Amino acid sequence: TLEAIDNFRRVLNRNDSYFPPANLELSYALLSLKRYDEALPNLLAVSQRDGARYPVSYFHLARVYELKGELKLAEAAFSQAASASVPTNAQFLLDLSRVREKLGDFKGSLEAMEQGLKLMQEQGLKPVWSDERLAELRAKASAQK
Repeated sequence: TLEAIDNFRRVLNRNDSYFPPANLELSYALLSLKRYDEALPNLLAVSQRDGARYPVSYFHLARVYELKGELKLAEAAFSQAASASVPTNAQFLLDLSRVREKLGDFKGSLEAMEQGLKLMQEQGLKPVWSDERLAELRAKASAQK
């Protein structure tokens, strides 16, 4: 992985520090080593310049923000990942639901969970945990009024 990091950095040095596939691959390598602060600038660069083309950049950016405890930023990035991804990736919505729940936004969490599970069911998938999880979120959302 360290060799890969060096290789991606060389590619980026030849391209004015920006070549989205290399920025993303460098970020993945850094994330695998838990070097989140080093991965962050590359993910930010791709998401800001080419996020619509590379929605996964928002996803990984959101993961870094969540790990750092920056939940509002994580929520925004997961939301961008879900809206930029065509077709919408159900996992992005489930992650958005998790972060919204951590923020205490149970209605928003429920909404994202329902959308994510609907997409999964359209693909013939129904996680065994889904009914119980929906019931928990519905209870929390109704108590939040």
